[in-house]
Amino acid sequence: MDFWILNKKKINTSKLTIMKNQALKLTEAYVKDNLLHIEGNVYDHLITDAEMSDNGYFFYLTDEEIEAYENKPSERARLEDEVENFLKDNFDFDITFDVHFDDEDSSNSKGFEATYQECKDYIETYIGTDESYFADYKGGAVSIVCNYNGITYFENTIKK
Repeated sequence: MDFWILNKKKINTSKLTIMKNQALKLTEAYVKDNLLHIEGNVYDHLITDAEMSDNGYFFYLTDEEIEAYENKPSERARLEDEVENFLKDNFDFDITFDVHFDDEDSSNSKGFEATYQECKDYIETYIGTDESYFADYKGGAVSIVCNYNGITYFENTIKK
């Protein structure tokens, strides 16, 4: 069994790995639940959130690390760097969306890597016109799909 020393305590690294994996899964769930509210880089959003919240880094730390963070000022910067590296390694990407067109026979996408609002504005500007795929998919649907998880967050019928 592997052990890691923190504050002169032996910690089972498999326990540490499990806790870090739990933090990873919970952060992934947070990102998924907040996709429409995260603009730009996910890492930047998470770091800003951690810095602006009281004890914002604690979410990513074990109990032993929290104790060191609170009681040893010399450990604080190292632990913050560790959290920042963890987030950078796992969440350094932008949440982007694309516009998809579908009907009974075919489908196409614009290939956008845009914000949700930019996609919504695009649809509102061109729906009902012959711009791009709107002419080809009359009677079909136009939707906004997240490039990160493939989930459709908006759908509207294109009138004939």
